[in-house]
Amino acid sequence: MNGLLIKDFYMLMKYCRIYLFITVVFIGISLVNENNTFFMYYPCLLASILPVSLYAFDEKEKWCNYCGTLPVSKSQYVFAKYIFGLIIVVIAALLVTVAQALKMEPIRFNDCISIAAELLLVGLLPPSVILPFIFIFGAEKGRIAYFVAIALVVAATMGTEQISLPEGGIFSLPFALLLAFVLYLFSGLLSSFFYQKREV
Repeated sequence: MNGLLIKDFYMLMKYCRIYLFITVVFIGISLVNENNTFFMYYPCLLASILPVSLYAFDEKEKWCNYCGTLPVSKSQYVFAKYIFGLIIVVIAALLVTVAQALKMEPIRFNDCISIAAELLLVGLLPPSVILPFIFIFGAEKGRIAYFVAIALVVAATMGTEQISLPEGGIFSLPFALLLAFVLYLFSGLLSSFFYQKREV
C-alpha cells in the first residue's frame, strides 16, 4: 500500500504540476478577494479529481495490467487511490484554511474549524460519487459522472447559502462532515467490489 501511495505522489509531481500551480493561484486570489467562496472551494474541488487523473494515467500506460502481476490486490489498489485522495483534500483544506486565517484579526479558531470542515465536505463529495463509476467503466466513460458530481456540489453549496438551518440540528456541519466520511468509505468499498469484478 505504501508503495502505491509513493507511486501516486511521484506521478502527481510529474504529470499534475499544473494542478498544484492553479491551487496556489486560487488560494492567493482568495486572500485578496472579499467574495471568495468560489476561490476557497475550488482548490478542494481540484484536489478531489486528482485520484481520477492518476487512474487515467495508470489506465493509459497499461499500469493497471502490470499491477496484476504484483503482490497487490485490486482492493489495495482501489483504497490506495482513496487514501491518496483523502490526503490531498486534507492538505488543500488546511492550506485554504490557513490562508483565510491570515485575513482574520484576531484569528477566530471556531471560524477556522468551520471553514476547514466545509472545505473537507466539498472535497469529499465529488470523489465519493465519481470513483465508483471510474472503477466500473474506466476513466473516459466514468469522467461524465464527475461533471454530475460537481454540479450537485455547486447546487448544494448555493442551496445552503439560501437556507438557514437550525443550530445544533441534525443538519449541522459536524453531522454533514461525518456523513461525508461515511459516504467516502462506502464509496471505497463499492469501488473495490466493482473493480474486483471487472476485467482490466
